[in-house]
Amino acid sequence: MVIRRLCSALIPASLWWGMAIAPALAMPGQPTAVVAAWILGNQALEGVMGDGLSVRRSNGGSQTFEFTASIFPPGRLSPMAARGSCATPIYRGLIRSETIALRDFINGVPLDRLEFGLRTVYGLDIYQDYRQASLLYAYPMPAGIDLGRRLGRPGTEGYRGEMRRGDRYAYWLEIAHTETGMAYSGQITVFLKEDLPKLVREMGGEMDPVCENR
Repeated sequence: MVIRRLCSALIPASLWWGMAIAPALAMPGQPTAVVAAWILGNQALEGVMGDGLSVRRSNGGSQTFEFTASIFPPGRLSPMAARGSCATPIYRGLIRSETIALRDFINGVPLDRLEFGLRTVYGLDIYQDYRQASLLYAYPMPAGIDLGRRLGRPGTEGYRGEMRRGDRYAYWLEIAHTETGMAYSGQITVFLKEDLPKLVREMGGEMDPVCENR
């Protein structure tokens, strides 16, 4: 009952049945087969047969939970390293990023739900690495909002995000808000630290192009 009450804070009751806190057994940088097996056996994800790298549960479309592991780094899909980035070419046998995404138009998706999702899926060690990570970039910046408005994209200011670098991995959070300020969807991505410069630059930020592995 305690586990179920905790998990109900992550996603709607109809989506969390059977979930439990799971240890971090497969992470970015590991082979796709290892990650797929971990997803299948992870009680917090309840993976199913298919492509093996994604899980999706929905409650009528207004509430959804998704987990996706990808061979690509977060951001724009490209097999080549971005200019000024330390991102390496794609190796199709390895996972480079894993994303937890929530959408809830009924209860909203505040930051603590995303953070709870991270801990539920990966366990305490990764959660602590995230909590102790250094904040490298946050958005939207005023210039980005102005650019979005000039390009006819008035919702630009509705997306708020940040990128952090931990000792083990990098983390990208993004939460979308309605015009009234309600946070209705969000995602948190765990990825390799070497891909941080690429993502920061794509989001309009500046970062030292030299890889930092600390």
